[in-house]
Amino acid sequence: MKHTKMLREAKFSHLNKNRLIVIFLIIAATIHGGCMRTSQLELSRQQYLGKPRKELVHPNGLRLRIAEGLPVEQDSDSFSIEPQDEAEKRVRGSARVYVGFRTGQTPPLLGEPPANDFPLEQRLGERIIHYRETGEDSGGSGGKDYEFVAWEAVADGYIFYDKGYQQKYGQKDFRLCWHVIEGTSYEPQR
Repeated sequence: MKHTKMLREAKFSHLNKNRLIVIFLIIAATIHGGCMRTSQLELSRQQYLGKPRKELVHPNGLRLRIAEGLPVEQDSDSFSIEPQDEAEKRVRGSARVYVGFRTGQTPPLLGEPPANDFPLEQRLGERIIHYRETGEDSGGSGGKDYEFVAWEAVADGYIFYDKGYQQKYGQKDFRLCWHVIEGTSYEPQR
């Protein structure tokens, strides 16, 4: 009888130990997964770290300092930057990032008030970037529609950023957007 009781307690103790190990592993995996999730901003910094930069200045005061190998086109109020990453080139639609300057207090083309349309914020030093990232199923065979739209207030107006594309396989990738944002500044024209 004493031997049976000891055996039962040992089994019970062993089961509790196994349960504790499983619970510990679940907690550890959850914490590790949260810590390992790298932001698009960090991925951008890793991708473009140490690459030579070129600087472009738009007549409207917009300044762009980005990696040398990225093709840039300029129009009346903005720049468009073409990705060079092969994965970004294999998408439907334009994978270009647009960055432009507009006068005015709030971005009327982006909705009123901006805070409602742009629930996310990223601080870059003194700058506050208001943005949204979406990835919605388009219902067709082309895959998900991804969109990144952002803006930041500057003297005399705001800078806007935009990228949208469709991709069947893979995940959203806005590294180029963050690279452009980090390399953009505005100097008012007098």
